[in-house]
Amino acid sequence: MSTSRMKAAVTAVAAAAALLAGAVMAAPASADVQVLEPQAGDQPAADATDAQWYAWAEAEREAARATDWAADAAQRGCTLLSVEITDTTMPDVAAQIGAPTDVLLPVVDRQENCAAATSSTFGGSATQGLASAEAHTQQFGAAAADCTTTSGPGSICVSRSGNYVVSSFAYYGSGSISGYISIYKSCGTSPKLVSGSVASYSYGTQRSVSVYSAATSNYSARFWRHVGLGHYTNWGTACGYL
Repeated sequence: MSTSRMKAAVTAVAAAAALLAGAVMAAPASADVQVLEPQAGDQPAADATDAQWYAWAEAEREAARATDWAADAAQRGCTLLSVEITDTTMPDVAAQIGAPTDVLLPVVDRQENCAAATSSTFGGSATQGLASAEAHTQQFGAAAADCTTTSGPGSICVSRSGNYVVSSFAYYGSGSISGYISIYKSCGTSPKLVSGSVASYSYGTQRSVSVYSAATSNYSARFWRHVGLGHYTNWGTACGYL
């Protein structure tokens, strides 16, 4: 290549890079407030090799750990209190997508305080459980397949974010309770995909569990409240076709 042609090529590359940088800098601010879920790569084809499935699953787990969950909470007016990411096998899900049954997928369990967001929306207090439950529905209702008020002062939602099914329970009562969230691939209680850990809730506590399940189907989320001596009762169920 002649010197003049080489200079022209370098100039063209530099111009393209400048245009790309400008496009990134000019990206709309709304891109920063999308609900965040771990995003890795496309799911492999059903006939992919085991090595390809394991590499993909590892990328999914890394993406979950790299996600800024505090930013996700903040864009909904909440404060992240804790996030626990566990790796689990889900043989039923793996079999449906053609992956090895021992492939590890991430489960994300988040706890947030959303009392400030609720108060700013409704002037809420511990005695305004219903209005506060509606605030929770507003946070997730646009993307959620279903949100419903629970038997007690709270609400539960089930939604999809990419290839992840998300359940979220918010408590807006006085005093405190304990319990856990479960996600099912039906509107009943079978098959169960995952259960979150048992946790305590006080006014404004919100907990979300996310699990990988790309197949379109009925999914439900239930909040199981502890009622004593190792017994739990279903406080509410949200179910939708995701």
